[in-house]
Amino acid sequence: MAGEYDHSERDHVLELFNDSFARCRRRGDLPGAFYERFLAVPGVRSYFAGTDFARQKRVLSGSLYRLMEAASGRRDALDDLERLARGHAQLGIPADLYAEWLACMLETVAMLDPRFDTDVEAAWRAVLRPGIALMTRHAGALTAAPGQAGAPGGAEPS
Repeated sequence: MAGEYDHSERDHVLELFNDSFARCRRRGDLPGAFYERFLAVPGVRSYFAGTDFARQKRVLSGSLYRLMEAASGRRDALDDLERLARGHAQLGIPADLYAEWLACMLETVAMLDPRFDTDVEAAWRAVLRPGIALMTRHAGALTAAPGQAGAPGGAEPS
């Protein structure tokens, strides 16, 4: 998102995202509702075998904050996302699951945010896009290197 918008538009997008995120947190358990949806996607549950979901929900909330910070251009947040993407790739998480992740996240936000509309959806997409691009790029790079991907199970992706 950094560089895609002028500062006032970027600030508006970040404000829409942050306000929506706050409404979701007030109305319910965003991470819990998200994981209910995401784990119902065929093939996803195996990547979470043995996962401590109390911890995992905290990790997801923290990741959403870091995505927002990265979208605002914070270098440390971008570095954290880079490390997270490498870790997910080493767990063998396929690139196509990130589109499912995004769809489940947007469905969850739509369910929890009473003000969800096309502008709010666009803000969520804009904030999440750079992180998803990193994840899919790393997943694709590791997939291209035979024998590098890990097997599902025991992983704690966010």
